[in-house]
Amino acid sequence: MRRRTGGADLTTGPVGPTLARLAAPMVIGIASVAVFSRVDTWFVSRLGGDELAALGFAFPVMMIVGSAAGGLGIGATSVVSRAIGAGDRAEVRRLTTDALLLAVVVVAALSALGLVYLDPLFRLLGAKGDALGWRAVASSRCGRAQPGPNAGAGRPPRRRRLG
Repeated sequence: MRRRTGGADLTTGPVGPTLARLAAPMVIGIASVAVFSRVDTWFVSRLGGDELAALGFAFPVMMIVGSAAGGLGIGATSVVSRAIGAGDRAEVRRLTTDALLLAVVVVAALSALGLVYLDPLFRLLGAKGDALGWRAVASSRCGRAQPGPNAGAGRPPRRRRLG
């Protein structure tokens, strides 16, 4: 076993306070995402029914991507935690780098698949007409992407003022 040379020691001390200290930022993050989703849905609902339907069709796709990211995070946390427990800082660095590189590769692959198969996937989910035309806007979640000329009826999105 290697000797520790500084840094946080998570293997000693009371479990409860340590767990609470480490979990608090994650709880805040998850709560923030939930609040963002509700506010986002409210604003999109003010644009109209087709736009809200497109957001609904994007939800399963976002859940798949989120689940993949969560699975990678849980796996990375497990192996990095074991290396931290063993006191092997070089292994911690290597595993952390590998996990980040794997995440970049997975995100790039999922993004490429999404760009190629977004239209057929939305059709498979049942999107039709104007709701299909808003798929790019809904999947961007920020409204930066605009539907292409082949989207839905081929018309650009309607612009409405919120207020």
